[in-house]
Formats: sequence, C-alpha cells, structure tokens
Amino acid sequence: MYLLRNERLFQIYRFSDGKALEPDFVLFLKDESSKTIMYQLFIEPKGEHLLGTDKWKEEFLESIESEYVITTLLESRDFRIIGMPFYNEKITKTKFLDKFESVLKVKCESKVSLHEEIYCWCKTSYF
Repeated sequence: MYLLRNERLFQIYRFSDGKALEPDFVLFLKDESSKTIMYQLFIEPKGEHLLGTDKWKEEFLESIESEYVITTLLESRDFRIIGMPFYNEKITKTKFLDKFESVLKVKCESKVSLHEEIYCWCKTSYF
C-alpha cells in the first residue's frame, strides 16, 4: 500500500476537452489474496466551499472506471484505476465510503476519520 500526496507531480486529463486535474492523493493497493490485482484510486478531499465549483472534477473522477478502458500492461497483472467521489467529512463522507467499500469489498467504520479507516483497513486486508 502506498498513499501518494500529489504536490503537482502529475495531472490527469479529461478526454472530452483536455482539462487538467491534479488529484490530491493517489492510493496504490495490491490485492494480496489474488496477487494479481493492482488498484489505483484517485482521492480528492474538498472543503464545502469548493464542492460546487469543482463538481466537474468529481464527475470526471467518477466516470473513469465506467467510461474508459484500461489496457493490461503486463500479462500477469490486472490494473484497476478508479476515480473516487469527493471526500468531505460533513457532506460527502458516506458517498465516498460507500464507493470505497464497493470497489474494495470491505466494510468501513463511519465513526473514524478517513486516514484512520484506510490505514486500519489496509493493515488487515492489503499490504
């Protein structure tokens, strides 16, 4: 498991118009139970004041998994690139955790913070 803080290291581009997005975090996971699946989750925490303004970013992130095809780069591995809904402690936490649970087939505790949840879950499930 690796959690990368993207400090202007890279951008991803919306295919419809080339508009750039720099996801704040990328979570890299390897499924140890199958030893073949690699996950890359784009995570974008947002303050309440930016939820409306940056809605296009959330829509793009959520469309990655369903609209774009990922080509297998190595014969022995499957890669899943997933754009997550915005994370906001008050407004979008439930939506974010629902997506996290559905993608990674886990159950999250909504009473803890996001970083505590990811750490605890990864410590027991992926590494």
